[in-house]
Amino acid sequence: MAKTILVTGATGMQGSSVVREVLAAGFLVNALVRNTSSPKALELAALEGVTIFEGDYDDLEAIKAATVGVTGVFLNTFPSFTDPTTETRHAENFIAAAKVSGTVTTFIASTVFRASQAVAFLSSPSKAAKFPFLAKYYASKSSVEKAVLESGIKNVTILRPTWLGYQYLAPYCEIHFKEWRKEHVLVTGFERGYKQGHCDPYDVGKFAGKVFEKPDIFGGENSGVGFRA
Repeated sequence: MAKTILVTGATGMQGSSVVREVLAAGFLVNALVRNTSSPKALELAALEGVTIFEGDYDDLEAIKAATVGVTGVFLNTFPSFTDPTTETRHAENFIAAAKVSGTVTTFIASTVFRASQAVAFLSSPSKAAKFPFLAKYYASKSSVEKAVLESGIKNVTILRPTWLGYQYLAPYCEIHFKEWRKEHVLVTGFERGYKQGHCDPYDVGKFAGKVFEKPDIFGGENSGVGFRA
């Protein structure tokens, strides 16, 4: 009987890539989405082997329902800059549901490159003051990693993607590059010559798929995902 993987953010870039990879490997997929009637959710539901569940990351009962009988979880959380506890709370909800299921043995969390260095970053007052957005962002991602690594689940893996290439494209680039809409330029704060690692959501899917396929080999590996520009 095919094993089932719970994929969060399944209509998003990373989540949909994971869905494709695990389906190709012969797994079934439980996909948690906020709106089962959205075009992307309907497209997802049409795939053979996918079961859709409606709920958000604060809906613990929906998360538990989506976790029944699954052997693996792919978690991609999103920070809130009005409530710094949001991302950790969401991670803990999925961890709790995984434990209640009694069947989850592999748990993958996708965070961000260098999240493991957040403590060093935050302990530098000059850096935290100069980059307040990054300070909050890394603190949030680091807290997710801590919760997952201390969960006690048999195989836990942290994937840390570098800069995702699609974020250069509209409409996603508007989040990071405010000048794009009016001036059609991408302005960064990087110094000339700075080398930024890049990756694609497909890379995240490939890594996650291999962990779910061979947890005894890859489970427990915590890795950056990307290449140097």
